[in-house]
Amino acid sequence: MKARTTIVKSIVLSLCIIGGIYFVSKNVLQKDKAKDINNVKKMIMVDENKNNDDETMGEENENLIAQNKNDSVVPEGQEERDDTVVATEEATQNETTTDNESIKENIVEAEPAENIISNIGYKIQQGDTIYDLAKKYNTSSEYIFANNKNKNLRILRIGEEIEIPNQPGFFYKIEKGDSFYSIQKEFNVSEDTIKKDNGIDNLIAGGTIFLRNPTIPNSFKNKLSFHKGKNGIKVPYFANPLHMMHITSGFGMRDHPVLKRILRHGGLDLRAHMGTNVMAARQGVVTYAGRAGTYGNLVIIKHNNGYETRYAHLSRIKVHVGERVYAREEIALSGETGRVTGPHLHFEIRKNGKVLNPIEFLAFK
Repeated sequence: MKARTTIVKSIVLSLCIIGGIYFVSKNVLQKDKAKDINNVKKMIMVDENKNNDDETMGEENENLIAQNKNDSVVPEGQEERDDTVVATEEATQNETTTDNESIKENIVEAEPAENIISNIGYKIQQGDTIYDLAKKYNTSSEYIFANNKNKNLRILRIGEEIEIPNQPGFFYKIEKGDSFYSIQKEFNVSEDTIKKDNGIDNLIAGGTIFLRNPTIPNSFKNKLSFHKGKNGIKVPYFANPLHMMHITSGFGMRDHPVLKRILRHGGLDLRAHMGTNVMAARQGVVTYAGRAGTYGNLVIIKHNNGYETRYAHLSRIKVHVGERVYAREEIALSGETGRVTGPHLHFEIRKNGKVLNPIEFLAFK
């Protein structure tokens, strides 16, 4: 019995212990659960705050990105500056338009190229003559000669370049002492025409002016230049006595066409049909005009510095002894008088009585 009572007591005690443990465990669990709930709530609050912070940071980032975009495209204040630029450009365009309108009002229509006075460079070709070139360029032979005063155009050399004005006239080099009045008097070109054509009010020595449709005086024709002849000695140019030069018999020893033996030929025989105009080669005084043996009809002209020229076999003589003549002035007509086989011109140059080779003076090459 006693043992049974002890067992019961042990069981009850065990149950009490188990109940106590359960109660304590329940409280602990409840506390832990409450604590967990509180922790969860805290965590939720923290997460919410964090989310709020993230959202705030997101807005700040978006604002910053937007600002950066704005900075990269249109910096702060740029729109105002752009307005200023546009306004300035518009103002400039308006000013330009106004300037252009003003310019248009003041523009003088440009003169056509064909009306601008200038020289045309031309290279001599096979078969050219000054006469043909003058006709081609609507000018005169005299103007071409005057425009190339420092070149010997009596003999044209293939490839040589000459200058031909694109309008009737020639370019004149102003000399010391020249005036509008003196030029007008010498060349018969009015002062107003000279000023208008050249756009000048004054003359400067050494300069060049264009003279339109001038009269070329003999005094100007005789201002012949010098060139280097044989052995480099300076000799004066002599004008071609014919408009077209073609040598049929040269200077020096030859087989005489009539006498049929070797004789010295003291001049040049130039091809010339009957009645061709013969011109003085240089300014001078006629010292002989008439018949002269084998020369036939002969003209002799005395020039400065001991020079003289002879023109033989003429059909007609147009000058007389003592008459002063000028370069390129017509003095006779060619023919076949004297000892000849046909019409031609025999031309000589002498100095102090000595016969010289005309080629040296006419610049044949």
